[in-house]
Amino acid sequence: MNDKIIWIKADEGSWDERKAVVTTGMESGVDAILVDAADVEKVKELGNVKVAAFATNQIEGADIIVVGKGGEGDGTKPLPPDYGGSLDVTTALRLKERGLKVAGYVVIQNKDYENFAAEMGNVCDYLITIGTDWQVIPLENLIAGLQKKDVRLMSGVKTSEEAKLAFETMEHGTDGVLLDTKDLSQIKKTAEIVENAGIQTLPIQTAVVTRVESIGMGDRVCVDTCNLMVRGEGMLVGSQANG
Repeated sequence: MNDKIIWIKADEGSWDERKAVVTTGMESGVDAILVDAADVEKVKELGNVKVAAFATNQIEGADIIVVGKGGEGDGTKPLPPDYGGSLDVTTALRLKERGLKVAGYVVIQNKDYENFAAEMGNVCDYLITIGTDWQVIPLENLIAGLQKKDVRLMSGVKTSEEAKLAFETMEHGTDGVLLDTKDLSQIKKTAEIVENAGIQTLPIQTAVVTRVESIGMGDRVCVDTCNLMVRGEGMLVGSQANG
């Protein structure tokens, strides 16, 4: 998991609040800071870190341009019936033609936005998805649909627990997270999850079944997992019993 990336979202609140988030992110070793275009130079003056900025008509100095805020990606503008007519897709393609790194930003409000996110993933270097009511299932679909594409899938999260879930979804998980929080401890905890993940990996080897033997009746245990899960989580179970 230690190839996972962490971006910090720092585009809201006063400059002092944003600055605290930025400096804590830098101290924690995050990979990039996402800000509004007006703050790009301020962040670069604070230290050596990649800076991502939401797309505007005037963008200078950002390492990565994020397309979708104030557009179709966050629902400000309606989705087009044909993605070929999408302003966000067109903007991303034009920026790519200029040799710039581009990230798509999509709030997954329903299945249409999930499909739109997949389309943005076809043209962007990074795809940031922000879950609403159901975070895990759309994320699973996007991981499966984009795993062979040349795009890094990132999930919007607000806590280190949500970050851990995103990293572990469908075993492979997302390539990274965009952490949106003013709680500085959550930034440090999320960085620790990535830093410590490497020592938790176990080697997997192929085994051959050489014998099957009946050992008699055993006890069955039923755990009410519904009480252990929260909204947005689910379980797919397949089982068969004879006798």
